Amino acid sequence: MRNTRDLAVLWVMLMVAAGCRDAVAPPDEPELITIAATVSETGIRTQSAGEMVRGYRLGVEMLNEMGGIGGKEVRLVTRDDGSDPATAARLYDEFMASDSIDALLGPFGTPITEAVVAVTEAAGWPLIAPMASAPGVWSDRGRRWSGPRGAGSGRARRRGRSFHRRRLL
Repeated sequence: MRNTRDLAVLWVMLMVAAGCRDAVAPPDEPELITIAATVSETGIRTQSAGEMVRGYRLGVEMLNEMGGIGGKEVRLVTRDDGSDPATAARLYDEFMASDSIDALLGPFGTPITEAVVAVTEAAGWPLIAPMASAPGVWSDRGRRWSGPRGAGSGRARRRGRSFHRRRLL
């Protein structure tokens, strides 16, 4: 089942991030890592997006049961994009402007992800978007910070450096 495979890959990426964390956080760092994503709670993608967010929540729950990332609790923040690409893009702009958001997971579906990738790429924010599968989103686009599964070791290293700069790794 494709969705299960994608969520499993996402889980592996989160676990890799967990393994790369510093063992001890500086005292002024919050003891919480916040990951944000939009979900189509309303609109035409509601049912499928609901399955995606249940997978995201399960992954966060499992991470926290294993001690979080670098000993820090992980929290998932979601907002309703209404199954609308423009709304999703605006919400990801808000996530990136917030000091409380540390990482981004992708929305459900190719059309919404296409709009979101445009804003996250422009801002240089990594985006793990396992729920957009149309080849046009990823192939021959020169994506530096986004991917369906973080494919490509060079891309993964760049993401890791970005996370490290934000004290996530």
